[in-house]
Amino acid sequence: MTSKELAKLLGLSEAAVSFTLNDRPGVSAKTRSLVKKTALDHGMNLSSMACRRKGDGTIYVIYYSSHLNFDTGFFRSTFNGIEFAGANAGYRITMVSTFCGIPTVVLDNYFPSSKIDFIQINNEDAAFQATNYLINKRAVQPGYLRSSIRTWDFERRAQGFYTALRYNLMSKTKSIVHDLSANTIEAAERDMLEILDSREEIAPSYFADNDMIAIGAFRQKGYHIPEDISIIGFDDIPMAGYMEPPLTTIHIPRHYMG
Repeated sequence: MTSKELAKLLGLSEAAVSFTLNDRPGVSAKTRSLVKKTALDHGMNLSSMACRRKGDGTIYVIYYSSHLNFDTGFFRSTFNGIEFAGANAGYRITMVSTFCGIPTVVLDNYFPSSKIDFIQINNEDAAFQATNYLINKRAVQPGYLRSSIRTWDFERRAQGFYTALRYNLMSKTKSIVHDLSANTIEAAERDMLEILDSREEIAPSYFADNDMIAIGAFRQKGYHIPEDISIIGFDDIPMAGYMEPPLTTIHIPRHYMG
């Protein structure tokens, strides 16, 4: 049995299981006892796992949040990946909100003028692939469900969307664009309801800046997806798979990035 399978069996995070198996602090005595007992019951060799640790010290995860919600599935899942890998290597993981002048890796952002390391998804290429897929499926000019909050990620996704239009010999000026809130499904739903009430023109298909926009845009509006309108989202949030039909979306390997 692997530590990932053990975490799934116990309903715990992979980080909590990894901390226990590697004798790291950060889990309660009750959880530590449960994990070790279950691991032994399933024939896991705990002594060999503890020997894999090489590091000794603390990795500081520095976070900055202004207009976006840090407590989202993306950040939670990515941070779990950081905790899991850090624990396996023998390091403690600590979150801080200020820069301390230590060696830094920036996650999910990019600053061209800074001489530091970055880990970021290829937003532009992913948006291009999503839009091109949508065009090939419907053979019509797609619309754009654009985030009303413009971030580096969303700007790159917009660039990918418009590049796909040019690639398919479509005009940027002919695309129908709606600006919606990207923070919650409910906010996107409210924004789209105002657009529908104003009788703005609706496109037959849309690329959305993220899944919350894609889900909220036409939820409970009387439209049949994909018969009336086709939508492709971005992020692959858990709720996307529970929609009827499931939302087509771009997957982000959050845990792997961490």
